[in-house]
Amino acid sequence: MGEAYFFRAFGYWRLMVIYGDVPIISEEDYAKSNFNIPKSSIEEVRKQIEADLLKAIDLLPESYGAADFGRVSKGTALGLLTKLYMYWEKLPEAITTGEKLINNSKYALAATYSENFTRANKNSTELFDVCTRVTKCNVE
Repeated sequence: MGEAYFFRAFGYWRLMVIYGDVPIISEEDYAKSNFNIPKSSIEEVRKQIEADLLKAIDLLPESYGAADFGRVSKGTALGLLTKLYMYWEKLPEAITTGEKLINNSKYALAATYSENFTRANKNSTELFDVCTRVTKCNVE
């Protein structure tokens, strides 16, 4: 369920960034096949994204084993929530969520920025626990 909440939040995030106001389809709307919904304001969409990410953070594990390489983790959701707060100009919340990510030893940063783009560092915690599925990560 944590991944489902994350992906819904990510979907609404991308729609909001591209289009601004978008309709929010609830579970009830889906159950009733009611898809003719008016657009919700950016503020409402941000609140939906925030709610989904907070649920995802509660449900997702901090990391996975090698068999589940690349799956969404708590760090991924914290990263997107921090980004949402930055766009939303909720800077105290962005600092709080960002610090949760930074202060967690499972999500260490690479020693140098360029290390994120080398095959030798393809298993770094920064690249795959925080970046995976939030932004396009190219490893050459």
